[in-house]
Amino acid sequence: MDALVYEIDEAKGVMKVAYPNDLFDRNVTDGRAMLVSFLTLAIGNNQGMGDVKHLQMQDFYDSWSMLRLFDGPAKDITDLWDILVATCRRRYIAGTIIKPKLVCA
Repeated sequence: MDALVYEIDEAKGVMKVAYPNDLFDRNVTDGRAMLVSFLTLAIGNNQGMGDVKHLQMQDFYDSWSMLRLFDGPAKDITDLWDILVATCRRRYIAGTIIKPKLVCA
């Protein structure tokens, strides 16, 4: 399920890439589409791996079939802060992500 480069315009410095929908994780509880899965793969991993230099995402499009599966986040930033404040009781709060997201077989 590799990405497909379907247009390159060297004069404008533009390259268009298509990723198959099956490549993106789904919410395990209800099968809904997750925008964060797309952002992690298309932006995070490509930027973090160092394979691609001078890459800049200008826009992205998704298919209607995938958009119908996305209903937005169940919580917002106020919910997050309510949970953190109740849990941490005014202690230092730090967030981290373990990288890389790779599985060794």
